[in-house]
Amino acid sequence: PADQDFDRLDKWKNSVKADYEVMKKRSASRIRMISEEPAVVGYIWTCDCFEGLHQYIRNCFGRRTWRSANHNSSSDILLDADGNTPKGWARAEALRSREVKDRALVLQRSWAKKQDSVNIVVVNMAGRPTSLLVSPLATAGEVTEVLAHETGLESGEEPPTALEISLVHGETILNFDEVLPAEALEGEGPHFTMVRSRLRWVVSGSHDGTLGLWDLETEERIGYFPGHGDAILSLTVDWKSRRALSGSHDCRLKLWDLDHSACVGTILSKNHPAFCLAADWLGLRALSGSWDGELRLWDLHNFQLASRTRKGRQGNVLSVLLDNSVQECSALCGTSKGYVEIWSFQDASLLWSHQATPSKVTALASSAEAERLWAGCGDGYVVIYHLPNAAEEMPSLLASVAAHEGVVSGISLHPAGLEAVTVSWDATLRCWEPSETSDEKENNKGSNSKMVSCKAVLEHESREALTCLAVDWHAQCAVTGSTSAMRVWDLEVSDHGELIELKGHEDGVCTVAIGP
Repeated sequence: PADQDFDRLDKWKNSVKADYEVMKKRSASRIRMISEEPAVVGYIWTCDCFEGLHQYIRNCFGRRTWRSANHNSSSDILLDADGNTPKGWARAEALRSREVKDRALVLQRSWAKKQDSVNIVVVNMAGRPTSLLVSPLATAGEVTEVLAHETGLESGEEPPTALEISLVHGETILNFDEVLPAEALEGEGPHFTMVRSRLRWVVSGSHDGTLGLWDLETEERIGYFPGHGDAILSLTVDWKSRRALSGSHDCRLKLWDLDHSACVGTILSKNHPAFCLAADWLGLRALSGSWDGELRLWDLHNFQLASRTRKGRQGNVLSVLLDNSVQECSALCGTSKGYVEIWSFQDASLLWSHQATPSKVTALASSAEAERLWAGCGDGYVVIYHLPNAAEEMPSLLASVAAHEGVVSGISLHPAGLEAVTVSWDATLRCWEPSETSDEKENNKGSNSKMVSCKAVLEHESREALTCLAVDWHAQCAVTGSTSAMRVWDLEVSDHGELIELKGHEDGVCTVAIGP
């Protein structure tokens, strides 16, 4: 009950006050209560001396806390009165957003009081000039925080975070903590241009049971996420909110906060290790498939099972996609018996099924714009379907292409559907484009094996099997996993396209995701 929690909170505050003051002097720690609502009491802790505070909380509340991966150094730990509740997470996120707005207002007021403040003109992302009074010692990050806040006010939408926009002076992009250059403040302006920055991050899941967060610019691992008890088999990331959902052989799904290296929720999926995952982040739903032949739809609002299909007739589920083109709340899946199926979660019924291969369907990718569905198979073939957006139509076979000499382990389709990348256990990455000799009439019969042509074949000298794939189509680069490392490939190079190699996991990489 809330009143008991508040009684214990008062007692705890009094008992810890003296010790906390000593601790604060020794480790420059800070504590801040972020929510004191009747239903949930939440805190964010940032401190070096973590173990003492952790023990106080356990003694007073008897609850679990979420440890940061590197709890011996300064880190943020999010906890609430119910342990693993999405309510506390949602309130913490709302408060974090409110703090950003408050900080922007404080910055503006402090700059307005300074006698040496200068007026700058910034061209925003809509192309309109914005006048802003700033301190000459202001950093680019502080200015972008204020600009992000004002952008949200003008559009009536959730403002972009400061990390999502950058200031450009001339042709130079200013670093987040860089003080505004003095020469840039001279003249009438415009002095800066506001552009949307791209975080070139990669998230990886490994057989060692951990997730890794990597920065491609520095080629370093910037986040480490232990917590699963077995190999991580699947992964999906929402880059806007910087949240990731992972599925493991330990029959658990975990939701992660990438900014704070913290697990913010766990779903126990009994006897259903998530071999594959897909997520609708706007609707906060996740889809998982497993060896039991079931598809399960999860509600990420309350971390509960929302719906499930009956066990499929055609083997284990190895690949999934959430799709609303055929019917609202429907799912595509590939099975171990070679079938591609569409299921409805409204009545848990099978809407469509087609045997793509006598082997198994190991990867799926779709493009709504091009109305295409690609299915990668265990025998090295890729089967291409027409995936109509009309609700009353079902997919139709277009082509079957001998793409690889081994299992097709990953597929990525360009949003426009004109290009594709595939990887395989045969250690090759192949880039595909529409064939100039493709015959539309033959395509409709499903007999045209030359509908697409391979324009490039990339491989590493180690000849290691490629286990997973993620593509950044804007930057024309791909990330692959293998038994020893991750590799980043340049898709515009036709022969040897490897850019960098990322090592850090103790075992092979099973799944990857790359920033937008």
